[in-house]
Amino acid sequence: MNVGVGYQWPVARNVMLRTELRGYVTLVNSSGGFLCSGGCTFAIAGDALWQGEAMVGLSVGF
Repeated sequence: MNVGVGYQWPVARNVMLRTELRGYVTLVNSSGGFLCSGGCTFAIAGDALWQGEAMVGLSVGF
């Protein structure tokens, strides 16, 4: 799963300053079930690996 947010600020007519933040979550060592015999309807278990990144750059339109 990943979630991100970003924004652009105008610097000149065709130039924008861009910023972006992203966060990632990955399940590792996971196990799960779906409609298991014995009563579980939906279950997922595992360890989460969290990652993030931040970016800054220029965007030029022409």
